[in-house]
Amino acid sequence: MNNVTDIHKVNADRIELLIDCSIQAYNAFSSESASHCVRARVTPPEGYELLDCWSGVDAVFGEDKTVENYGLVFCSTAAAWRYIFAFRGTDSVLDMLDDLGVEP
Repeated sequence: MNNVTDIHKVNADRIELLIDCSIQAYNAFSSESASHCVRARVTPPEGYELLDCWSGVDAVFGEDKTVENYGLVFCSTAAAWRYIFAFRGTDSVLDMLDDLGVEP
C-alpha cells in the first residue's frame, strides 16, 4: 500500500474500521485493573475476529512500573494475512505524562 498524504484520498470505510477497532481497544481496558483485558466488552468489527490483547509496562517517571492493557489484535476472517493492531491510546493524566516523556 502506498503512503497517502492527503486525507481526502483515504478510503472512508477503512477509516471507520480503524476507528471502530480503536474504540474496541478502549472497551477492553479496565480502569479497575489496568492489566486486565475485558474481552467480554469487545465486539470485533464485521469480518474480523479478536485474536489477542496485549499489555506493556507503564513506567511514569521511571518509578511506577505498572502493567497496562494497551490494545487488541484483530484478524480478517476473509484474508488470514490481514491484521489490525488497535491501540487504546491515552486514558489518564499519567498516560499523558508518560506519552510526553516528562521526567523530573
